[in-house]
Amino acid sequence: MSSFAIRRALPADALPLQRLFHDCRARADWLPTKVRFEANLVEESKGETILVAIEDSGEVLGFVSVWEPESFVHHLYVRPDRMRIGIGRALLHSLKDFLPFPWRLKCPPGNVAALAFYARLGWRQIRAGGSEWGPYFLLEYGE
Repeated sequence: MSSFAIRRALPADALPLQRLFHDCRARADWLPTKVRFEANLVEESKGETILVAIEDSGEVLGFVSVWEPESFVHHLYVRPDRMRIGIGRALLHSLKDFLPFPWRLKCPPGNVAALAFYARLGWRQIRAGGSEWGPYFLLEYGE
């Protein structure tokens, strides 16, 4: 297995990031159909900081997008064939360099795998809510 590095997204990453975003969203059967198939990362991450996990070959393996003013993790996606090897954990860990605690994120209750992932990392549910995208749990993390 090759290694990977994490860095801030570059303009050249836009297309690979959009492809990953679209592919992951299309698999998210807990989301409304419109959200799943009309995924536009550029629109949904305006003003956010995006960090990218890049394989030695230059291939995008995953990314995290955060809204810095609120320490809000808006997106965390890892290529499905590269899950469970530490990419998501490393992307979140890289936020410690610039994002103050506590961090928050919203996760749909139907995304059972993501909820388990965040629980393993020490995130805790602080409340439930709903939006036009459906129900969600608000999770928080802080050291």
